[in-house]
This record gives sequence, C-alpha cells and structure tokens, in this order.
Amino acid sequence: MWDEHSHRRLGGKHIDMLRKWMENTMDKNRVEGKAKQVEGRVQNVAGAVTDDLGEQVAGKAKEAAGKIQEEFGKAKDEMRHETRRANRA
Repeated sequence: MWDEHSHRRLGGKHIDMLRKWMENTMDKNRVEGKAKQVEGRVQNVAGAVTDDLGEQVAGKAKEAAGKIQEEFGKAKDEMRHETRRANRA
C-alpha cells in the first residue's frame, strides 16, 4: 500500500526524480487523450446496450476528441525531443 512511509522508504528524492522523468517523457495530453478515448468507448457501448443513439454519438465524438488530443500530445513530445537533440548538437 502506498503511503507517506513508502514515500520516505523509497526516498522522496527518488519519487521526485521519477515524477520529473515522467513529465519530461510524455506530454499530459497523450494520457488525457487516451483516457478520453476509453470514456468515449464505454459511453458508446452503453448507448448500444441501452439502444440510445444519442449516447452512442456522444461516445464516438468523445472518442474522436480523445484521439485528436493524444495525437497533439505526441506532436508536442516529438517537438520537445527534436529541440533537445538540436540543442545538444
């Protein structure tokens, strides 16, 4: 179980390093976009099960918006990596 003791045992410094690595590795739009896609799929299936066309359409729209957000995050990541690579050269 994760608690304050675990944080101290692992060392707050290590947790902070991991958090910084995650921030530098993947744009939050990728994660949020993927989550939105999953929500949309669930909403779409729920609409199909209940025979609610409006719910299905809303689910498909949310899924598409999530895909766009994820792709935006991927583009930002690629630009960040290319910028770092250029700065090292």
